[in-house]
Amino acid sequence: MAVKICPSCGGKVASTRTTCVHCGHVMASSKICPECEEAIDANLQECPVCGYDFQQEMQVFPREDEHPQPTQPVSVVPTTAGNQSTGNQLFRRVFKKEITKKPLSKKQKLIIIISAIILLCFTFAGLLIGLGTHGVSIKDGDFSYRYKFLTNKVVLTDYNGSDTDVVIPAEVQGKPVTAIGAFAFDNCDSLTSITIPDSVTAIGNSAFYNCDSLTSITIPDSVTTIGDSAFVGCDSLTNITIPDSVTTIGDSAFYCTRLTSITIPDSVTTIGDYAFYECTELTSIVIPDSVTTIGEEAFAYCDSLTNIALGNNVTAIGNSAFVGCDSLTNITIPDSVTTIGNDAFLGCDSLTNITIPDSVTTIGDSAFAGCYALTSITIPDSVTTIGEGAFCDCDSLTSIVIPDSVTSIGDKAFYWCDNLTIYCEATSKPSSWNYMWNSSYHPVYWYSESQPTTTGNYWHYVDGVVTKW
Repeated sequence: MAVKICPSCGGKVASTRTTCVHCGHVMASSKICPECEEAIDANLQECPVCGYDFQQEMQVFPREDEHPQPTQPVSVVPTTAGNQSTGNQLFRRVFKKEITKKPLSKKQKLIIIISAIILLCFTFAGLLIGLGTHGVSIKDGDFSYRYKFLTNKVVLTDYNGSDTDVVIPAEVQGKPVTAIGAFAFDNCDSLTSITIPDSVTAIGNSAFYNCDSLTSITIPDSVTTIGDSAFVGCDSLTNITIPDSVTTIGDSAFYCTRLTSITIPDSVTTIGDYAFYECTELTSIVIPDSVTTIGEEAFAYCDSLTNIALGNNVTAIGNSAFVGCDSLTNITIPDSVTTIGNDAFLGCDSLTNITIPDSVTTIGDSAFAGCYALTSITIPDSVTTIGEGAFCDCDSLTSIVIPDSVTSIGDKAFYWCDNLTIYCEATSKPSSWNYMWNSSYHPVYWYSESQPTTTGNYWHYVDGVVTKW
């Protein structure tokens, strides 16, 4: 049955009715919209269903020598609040009809096709990258591998055997084994000896984690990287030789409590955080000139370590690098070092003397705290900052000269140094020093080139020797 639209509420009304059954509006004579084929009020100039403009049927374009006459504004039939949902439904119906009625242009179809092709290309590329990065699994006896076909390389990912002596193959299915993956041999309690082929360039993180029966390992000179925690918990490993191809020793790489000897080659540039943490049987170590950075707690609690030779290119001694090395009696800090980190030598209670080179600018918080046996220390005039508690609890330290280059001294820098006398090259306390810098109220002498005329503690140099006025 033919219907027409009420101009008041937008509801559908049979074309034969003269009044709207929804709102009671008196219906006028109707006409058919040529666009949406709906019956509408004959007096309307615009279809309320699809927006078709009836005036365009009678529009006459003016000649170039004539001016167009202004058109009458199109009346808009308001929708009452009570019929809001009906209006929304009407809009969705009209919108859907317009979409389905108008076919896509050739340009739109071309854009859709090109977009689909691009999407497929990206999907395929992502698949290739994923396979190239993560690879496919290969099983060969007790070994599991992952093959990365983009690089044609194989990573050993897991060992499930129980042999005591293991030789890692150099090839699998004709492809070179280039890396030992993370946790590949973790918790292999029966493993006592392992041979790594010279095709391997990297030992992954925790590769031999907790192999507590491992006593011997041969690392070939093809390896360049030893990952974080690579040999953590290998408590039967007593000695190891690092080849001169290795450039980086990762964090916690040799957390081995029974390690007595290790050789670091001059190819290594970085010793990571905790690299030799708690190697309690290690007695001495030589750090080559190639090393520039010693990480945090790198040799922490190596309490059998008596001597350390630092290379000439080390620029920073990390926080707590030698904390708790209570057998350490001597260390020479090279003049390449600029920073001594917080707690760097904390608790090194056998250290008797130390010379800080004139390259150092910062002595960190608690850097030498608890060095009970320290009787002498020289601070160069390059130092600008002495951290909080830097020399706290150095009971045997009797005197110290603070150069006038020091602009900052932290809280309790000399706390509990019961026998200490402090000589400052400054003529009076700089305002930038912490007000609690001398919280234990040790005797302090200020520099005066000439005989002071005021009361107080003053000193000067006589032939390079500290002399009180």
